Amino acid sequence: MQLVRWLAALAVLVLAPVPQAMAKYAVQVTLTRAPEGDWLVDYRFVRRSPVWVLMRSNGDLEGKPWRPQSWTVETPGVRLDRVGNHDILASDSGAALDRVRIRMRPYVRPLMGDYTPVLTFSDGGLALFTGHFRVSPIASRAAAAALPIDIGNTDVEEVNEYFTLKDPGRSLLVSGRAASNSVAMALRGDGLYVYSGSSKVIENEAFAGVVDPGLPDWVRGELDGFTPRLMRLYADRLGRMRLGRPMALIAWQGADHPGSSLAGSVLEAMVVMQISGEEVLKTSPALLARLRWFLGHESAHFWMGQTVSYARRNDTWITEGAAQILAIRGTQALADDYDADAALQDELDACLATTGAGEPLEKAEERGEFRAHYSCGAMLYLAAEAAERRADAAADGFRFVRRLIDDRREAGTVAADDWLRLFAAASGDAALAGDVRRFVEQGSPDPRAFWKRLFGAVGVAVADKGEGLRLVKPGEEAKE
Repeated sequence: MQLVRWLAALAVLVLAPVPQAMAKYAVQVTLTRAPEGDWLVDYRFVRRSPVWVLMRSNGDLEGKPWRPQSWTVETPGVRLDRVGNHDILASDSGAALDRVRIRMRPYVRPLMGDYTPVLTFSDGGLALFTGHFRVSPIASRAAAAALPIDIGNTDVEEVNEYFTLKDPGRSLLVSGRAASNSVAMALRGDGLYVYSGSSKVIENEAFAGVVDPGLPDWVRGELDGFTPRLMRLYADRLGRMRLGRPMALIAWQGADHPGSSLAGSVLEAMVVMQISGEEVLKTSPALLARLRWFLGHESAHFWMGQTVSYARRNDTWITEGAAQILAIRGTQALADDYDADAALQDELDACLATTGAGEPLEKAEERGEFRAHYSCGAMLYLAAEAAERRADAAADGFRFVRRLIDDRREAGTVAADDWLRLFAAASGDAALAGDVRRFVEQGSPDPRAFWKRLFGAVGVAVADKGEGLRLVKPGEEAKE
């Protein structure tokens, strides 16, 4: 999960739109695949306004507007213009817009700090990001030109918008549900990807997704098996998600450049991956580990991050640490060749490297040590896991995270006080929980000594390793 808090993206799937129900929407936008491969984008503006601003207008990687490279307005007297930081739709006459048709050539290149408009699959399938079709009414071009890049905290009105995608003969997937021919949804918030193509949708009761058939066989074989099993494991161990059935879209971008690239993002109940590079063509244990980690960590945020989110930015360690420990324990449960001990050691090393004397964990982002939230958070969950294991040898990282989710499920947010309260109960040691609080809020004068005390109190064996610490594997204690 990115360190910024993910905006809510609520999409209600409607397989048979009822015209009467659409009347309450200020904007209706319909995407239809044209025979020649382009798409027709038809806007109907029920709300009257002379200018409509595209809410997401980040540029391409060179900072240039991407829509003029992709969208061509076909309605006479209407222009797509760039004013200030944003793209707008407006009439030449200044009259209120009614209906606008745009021919869209899918834009498949990355954007600067935003979601790729269209993901491509090797069999011709596409995944289109609905957020790029969100619009808001604004009084004039001058008012649009004065808007900041981020209009989320301005007084620009966010109106109800109804989105329909029509692609007869294709398999469609949105919000964890498969359909055919067309889908429709009410758009609010950030947006999501809608898949349209010919690939088989992988489905079980806990997961739905599309894995690009063009991926190298060894990658596809791993993802076909690992992804649904991981989602099922998470659902079984962590309970229900806040929003529906999770889904994944995993696209192959080809091997036309050296090395390997793994890009991705997470939206509500959706993980997206784009894989490319010449090195991906051959079996690579290192790449396999990256793929598993990405899926394990990002999918964990469907529960700890979306079902329950952090209460404030300083509590990021709670959600990121949970995602780290779940990715490690989840992969350990599903992959015999996975070295969980090495992964945990990496987290401990990173934690010690990113928290110096007197540096509070909750202030790590402010000092530029973003990984501390991940690594030190994971180590705190390792301590909580060990505390619970003293009462139940079968306890693992899932147990404590599930307790935290269930404790805060109704509230929807979790704060350090909540985590520390459950840790005090698990460890039976309020003073130890107080030590953790000081590490989080004030920092420790000797972080290495703090971790030795904490791990010693809950039964995690460690040994000195130069200026750091080494987690002692089970069965090795006698050698120390």
